[in-house]
Amino acid sequence: MKKMFNIIVVLAFLSIIVRIGFNFLAGGHTISYQISNDIQVFTVVETFYRDYKSLHRNESDTPNYFFEIYLKGEPKPTFVFKMLGNVKFNQRLITDIKYFENDNTKCIYPILKIEDYNNDVLCFDGANMVYYNTIKGKYADIDAFVNRLHTEYKYTNPSWLDTADEIRMIGDIEVYGNNINSNHIIALWNYNGVRTVTKNDSFASILLLRDNYDNELGILVDRFYVTPNYSKRHSFNKFIILDITNNSKKEIELSKEISIDSYIQGVVNNKLYIFDKTSNIQYQINPLAATIIEVGNIDDGIRFYDGEWSIVSVPDIAGERKFEINYEIPEILKQYTYTKIDSVLGDKDGYYYIYRNVNNKTRIYRADKQRPEYLTFLFETTNISNVKYVDNYLYFINGDTIYVYHETIGLKPVIRSFELLFNKNNVYDVYSK
Repeated sequence: MKKMFNIIVVLAFLSIIVRIGFNFLAGGHTISYQISNDIQVFTVVETFYRDYKSLHRNESDTPNYFFEIYLKGEPKPTFVFKMLGNVKFNQRLITDIKYFENDNTKCIYPILKIEDYNNDVLCFDGANMVYYNTIKGKYADIDAFVNRLHTEYKYTNPSWLDTADEIRMIGDIEVYGNNINSNHIIALWNYNGVRTVTKNDSFASILLLRDNYDNELGILVDRFYVTPNYSKRHSFNKFIILDITNNSKKEIELSKEISIDSYIQGVVNNKLYIFDKTSNIQYQINPLAATIIEVGNIDDGIRFYDGEWSIVSVPDIAGERKFEINYEIPEILKQYTYTKIDSVLGDKDGYYYIYRNVNNKTRIYRADKQRPEYLTFLFETTNISNVKYVDNYLYFINGDTIYVYHETIGLKPVIRSFELLFNKNNVYDVYSK
């Protein structure tokens, strides 16, 4: 009898394992579970997305967990948030929730199975969600709640600590190394080449024989920085390719010169497309293979990408028409007065970033694509240009400084340079290793 009981237990356990494995292999799971404490009862709806392929993307969306947190008796979630990554096929990733509430604001701090994930306190003020790093120091009772999480429960987050930025000088630029993600390499154009900046290191690669301030045709393609040699005033005869991961260089010799009066159309599948307006010729550059080929002209038409490839005529791309995917903006977001909305990544791992002008400042909000009706206020800035999205980190230039924002660290300076006040076009880019 005991042997039969043991067999039943083993079979039941194997059944659970097989069911969990099937859920993940089939593309993920959606489960609901409850977490309660002395103050609140939470219902968590956890959806794991795996192997989902969004339209117009060559690769599947990044695996991610999307959480909807319902308070007791509420018909819709109060908090929604996403965590990128496949965490060892886990389910019920939230094990506990620390909760704060006053007359105006509700805050949660989810306790996750993965200890090294630096999540921040997420609050709801009746209109929008906001991470604590954005409102730190604004409300004494919320500050006290976060301080208790840190001192009593020993939880931590980089943005909770009052630590001064450590600055290292590299020539005439200031680098805030502690604010740079260890997987990111920043490529900074310095007129005759590229300076790569990482969390702990920096290297200057000289690519040109003379300074070139207007680097309109220089661009980062995957890990390769591609720039013309700018050998003459009106044309150039080679491309220089710099691998910013090891600072090695190679060149592509051109069979015929390309006019300076050219422009970058876009990058698709790690291949760069440039259109020469003088000769009406379109070129494809493959930095990895160090090749350049003619792929379009006035007789055969020009290749154009807007999520799908098509052939258009030269007049169709008049006015420097660049490759651009026109994403459909959800109706729920059109109610806001905004200067622009950016669609980033895919349908399941991506976000909408909403930019709004309020009192002569720019306020940046974010919405998960799964529930775009929920806005999270990220930060406010006096000026924002050259925005780049890398691994859900948002980089931009304000004045003489490159800043980075991420929900786990808040808004931080990365590089400060006097030259950023004057030269902003193609002046920097970011590569994720």
